[in-house]
Amino acid sequence: MFIIVLLIINLGLTGYLLYKTVLENPRSRSGEQRSYTSEPHGRVKPETEANFLKAAENALNSGRIHESELLLKSCLFHYPTSSKALERFLNLMIIRVDKSSDFDEKLYYLSQAENSILRFSEAAGPRVVSKAAEDFERINRKKEELLRERENTRYEQNREMILRFEELAVKLESAEEESETRVILSEACSIEEALNEKTADEELRERYAKARERIDKLASTKGEEIRNRRLAEYNSSVLDRLNNLLDDFNKNEKVYEKSAGDFAKVVRETIAGINPYYLSTEVLTYFNYVYGFVFSLVEDDVKYEITKVMTDTPKEVIE
Repeated sequence: MFIIVLLIINLGLTGYLLYKTVLENPRSRSGEQRSYTSEPHGRVKPETEANFLKAAENALNSGRIHESELLLKSCLFHYPTSSKALERFLNLMIIRVDKSSDFDEKLYYLSQAENSILRFSEAAGPRVVSKAAEDFERINRKKEELLRERENTRYEQNREMILRFEELAVKLESAEEESETRVILSEACSIEEALNEKTADEELRERYAKARERIDKLASTKGEEIRNRRLAEYNSSVLDRLNNLLDDFNKNEKVYEKSAGDFAKVVRETIAGINPYYLSTEVLTYFNYVYGFVFSLVEDDVKYEITKVMTDTPKEVIE
């Protein structure tokens, strides 16, 4: 009985050791010596550092930059102290920075590079301090280069906008048509909204301040001119309407003085919307004369109707 128990124990230990050996050596389970292991969805993953690097290089040479980036990240994950993988990843991030046209995207790639250096230095320890410092310096130089480029671009953009602002001031001074004035002022407003004075030097800021002061004065003057022109045109049209009403009333006095409906309609269509606020003293005097004249000649019921029309009709607005 004791012998049987020992045999059972020995068999159990042997089975356990075999099982453990299989678990610790995946290749022994497949019975093959391969450089790739199967992953879900039928894809394969490089097992060695060299295979990772080779696959990343092939992807990059084929123009599959994103795939190359993922392979190098995976290599650094599995082999965090691989200086070759780090070097290639940093080079790839520089490539992505140079290919990108978006500033924020460029900074993102540089931050990816910085993070990879940090993880590498943490994994490799003190022996890579000098290497990590060199890599950080390399990335910082690239970042400083980007920042200088952005500042130079912003400066140039602001310089061009300020020069254009000065041109608009000259154009505004000679503008005669209202439509032209509106277009110029609209562009000037757009420039003011887009301009960042902080990135302009003192000379440009002074030029911009002078041009803006000039445009403000011209805009006020032009606005007054446009308003006066509109008021003059409005007064002229009111004068014509009053004269037409008076002529019409003189021709049809017998009809209008007793027909409330007919004359009220004529008043509504000619003078009821006139806004006395915009009238010059002379035109307002004529308005009162014409209205008072026809009002005095019509019957009481017609007086009521035209008074109601004059009161209820919305008055015209000059924009």
